Amino acid sequence: MPGIDGLTTILEAALPRERLPLIRVDFSDPKAWRRLAKAVATPVDFSSPIDNDPDDFDPGYSVPLDVIDDPAFAGITAADLVHAAELSEAAGMRGYAILVDTRSVAEAAGDGGLASVEIVDLARIPGQTFLCLATSVATVHANLSTGNLFFDEFTTGDEVFDG
Repeated sequence: MPGIDGLTTILEAALPRERLPLIRVDFSDPKAWRRLAKAVATPVDFSSPIDNDPDDFDPGYSVPLDVIDDPAFAGITAADLVHAAELSEAAGMRGYAILVDTRSVAEAAGDGGLASVEIVDLARIPGQTFLCLATSVATVHANLSTGNLFFDEFTTGDEVFDG
């Protein structure tokens, strides 16, 4: 794992201002990682049944992701990420990031099909985290990016946000 200065450098290089970082920190199961990355990237249709006009095609809302699949990030924690972000505030990092950690990979490798990722606040309340189903990240992003909800409204203890 890189030192904190190295992590800050990697983050500054990898995190464009307009994209949400999806960071792989567990490299034990490539198939589970691909499954999680696909679930996070899959567009979500927010239209209501009333809007279900066959002539009005909506490809869905997708999260603008910056997928970071670099072994240099192996084993980093939310605390490491927050510390690196604090050192590079002037770089304009996004307000939050997504970590795919050992728990996420184990869930994705299981038979249940549902896997969660850790959402990490880097700005408003740095270090605050919550778990979110990979398939619900678009809902979280849509609400946070528009100011409809704030980060702390998703933090509900040990529960996993499921959309």
